[in-house]
Amino acid sequence: MNRGDRRGPIYADDQHRLLFLNALAEACEKTTMTLEWIADRLCMGAATHVASLLQRRNQEGRNSEVTLF
Repeated sequence: MNRGDRRGPIYADDQHRLLFLNALAEACEKTTMTLEWIADRLCMGAATHVASLLQRRNQEGRNSEVTLF
């Protein structure tokens, strides 16, 4: 995903992007989904792109102060 409505940005900033990636990773831990399905369903391009985003998120580590709820 690289654009929103009218080609606008999807995320307000990097923190919002990381919140989305954290939520995606949590969902993946709870539910078995293929990277192909995730990429297709969320219009994120190739499954390898999703894999690299998840890998980057895991390398950065979880920030316990950042939550969605």
